[in-house]
Amino acid sequence: MVEHNRLAEERARLFKERRDAYFAFLHWIDLVTKRTSYVRRGEQDKLQQFDEQWPWSKRIDWTIDVLIGVQTFGSERVFQLAEDWMDTHDADLHDVTTELRTQLRAVVRDELQGVEPQRDRGRNRR
Repeated sequence: MVEHNRLAEERARLFKERRDAYFAFLHWIDLVTKRTSYVRRGEQDKLQQFDEQWPWSKRIDWTIDVLIGVQTFGSERVFQLAEDWMDTHDADLHDVTTELRTQLRAVVRDELQGVEPQRDRGRNRR
């Protein structure tokens, strides 16, 4: 009985770590996307305000923390989609980045609700 409770507590802790890592990553994606849209539209005032609130060094630290969280606690599927999102964002493939963002949200939602992943959802280059 004690072992069963310990395992249940460990599963709950790991689920919370995964959930927190996913939420941090999705929030990070939203901020990166917002900044990119300011750059793309030439909105210098908004870009300056954003950069004052989220200076480069703070964004780098947060990026590292977010990626470590997803790599450590996330599923292989979410980690792969995260890498794909970053690759397409770096390549400035806006439409693909938007689609991957939608896929990430759906996969995260399914995982956190305990739904089995669907093979046909999204792309997986590896």
